[in-house]
Amino acid sequence: MKQQMSQAYKRDIQVMKTILIIYLIFMSAGIPGIIYTIVSVTGKTMSKAFYLFVMGTTPIVTFVEKISVIYISAKKFERSSRIS
Repeated sequence: MKQQMSQAYKRDIQVMKTILIIYLIFMSAGIPGIIYTIVSVTGKTMSKAFYLFVMGTTPIVTFVEKISVIYISAKKFERSSRIS
């Protein structure tokens, strides 16, 4: 019984780590936009290159998130197939 609880606890911790990693990846997409917004509100003009960087960050981060999910899922599948 205690070993089952320990395995469930380890699994829960692993799920929380995965959720945290994905959350942080998505949150990193918003940082350039926040910087752009704060600087724009102060009245300073930003370069067009920085604006394009802000617009390009979201698709790139989404791609990185998808690759991360595939990698994490593959590791979990590999681990679970070894146990069975």
